[in-house]
Amino acid sequence: MKLVSFQIKGCFGFRDSDRIDLQDATNLIYILGRNSSGKTSFLTALSYFSPHVIPNTYPNFANFDPTSQQPFLLAEYRLGENDFTVGTFIKAFLTELDGSNQALSMAASKEYERYKEELVKKLRSLYASLFEALTVQGSLWVMRGAGGDYLFSAEPTFKVAQERKNQLSALLSEPPPIW
Repeated sequence: MKLVSFQIKGCFGFRDSDRIDLQDATNLIYILGRNSSGKTSFLTALSYFSPHVIPNTYPNFANFDPTSQQPFLLAEYRLGENDFTVGTFIKAFLTELDGSNQALSMAASKEYERYKEELVKKLRSLYASLFEALTVQGSLWVMRGAGGDYLFSAEPTFKVAQERKNQLSALLSEPPPIW
């Protein structure tokens, strides 16, 4: 995966950076500007795309001239052939799930394994269309909200992404059918 564009909107001192195309060699060769022109803020915003930090916890997250729009970071990634597959996604999800439940006695039980199998079936169904679209489009759009939430999409409009996120929340909050 390769980061090909980035946008900062309503945070880190930016009202709207507009889409910054990182593929155009004439567009961004150096980050230069006068003092307090936003060089460090731009790099800080990029670093807050990491899953281990939450954007609005950064002391200078707030925009100096706030707007009514929700702040966000937006990135586009160009995907290689096997960069982002449903199998890789499921494996990473299960690793996180197992890590979260490691201290619980049920983590090694047959019921827990059956629950994971059912969960994998539902996740594959929920995310199949996203991964098909990613294969066709060859790019992944990621939006990061102020509270650290992510939306993933094959197109920059995120039409289906919020609905998918709500379905995932419902799926994870439902009691397991096997218990």
